[in-house]
Amino acid sequence: MSLQESREETYNRIKKRIKFYRYRFGFFAVGTLVFGLLLILSVFPLVPIAIASLLDILYSNWTLPLWFSCIGIFAVLLWIFQRFAKKIKEESGITLEEEMYVHAYEALCHLREYSDPNHPIIGGKSKAERRVSDILTLLGNTEVPNATLIREEVAQLWQLRENLRTRLLPSIKKYPKGIDSGTWNNAISSLNVLIDYLSKPELPSLVALNKKMTSLPEITEISIYDFFRSALLKRSNLRHVMAFSVASVVAMLISYVDLNYLDASHHDAFTLGVSSFIALVTLYVTYLGLTVRREQRT
Repeated sequence: MSLQESREETYNRIKKRIKFYRYRFGFFAVGTLVFGLLLILSVFPLVPIAIASLLDILYSNWTLPLWFSCIGIFAVLLWIFQRFAKKIKEESGITLEEEMYVHAYEALCHLREYSDPNHPIIGGKSKAERRVSDILTLLGNTEVPNATLIREEVAQLWQLRENLRTRLLPSIKKYPKGIDSGTWNNAISSLNVLIDYLSKPELPSLVALNKKMTSLPEITEISIYDFFRSALLKRSNLRHVMAFSVASVVAMLISYVDLNYLDASHHDAFTLGVSSFIALVTLYVTYLGLTVRREQRT
């Protein structure tokens, strides 16, 4: 059996298991998404409603308790769906390496189809970009697959993530079809080495993979979305919750003082409170972005 046939057989076997897993996982994934969005939509207008209730603008005294009840119900349902989804994933036995293997194999196929002058596939490069981005997402959102890994291997895994983000993915995006480039060939070659490593994940193979990717040019430019996403993800969720809570309390106090001590109208006090909350949140997000940018420069 040739190497290509062996890779294809491995891909088909893993893909079949992943399809079955996603079939079982789909209902709970949709439920998690729905209740997650409902929870966000419930929390988002909480500050204006709380300020309005504090200033006695709303005519119903049960509006704020009802809103808290909705948040609690959506949070519990979200936790239930997440727990069942996690249980299904654990029962399926699909490893991080197997998921990455499928994305890497598909990215390689799309790149080969895109660069073939006899059989060009429209959109092949964008599909390859999405597959590599999926691998980055898996590496960023998944815990280290084996807690007994030695420290050197953990460091190599995070180096692999950086190489994918700053070398392989930009190389795929930078070079269009029709350009016979050494960088393009190195990108395809790096994907081949990545697939070989995922077939048999061992430390020497991982070291060789990172060494192979160093032949690609490093491009540290990131989009605005990636910039602020990295700024938020580099801070703990608890810190975000504390920051938004402080902003909410400050906004409510400003509205209360404006209404009771500065003789402002209900409408003006409400507007000032909401504006203060938005301004504080904007300052916090800007601070995170500037901090990440300074860290990237150093």
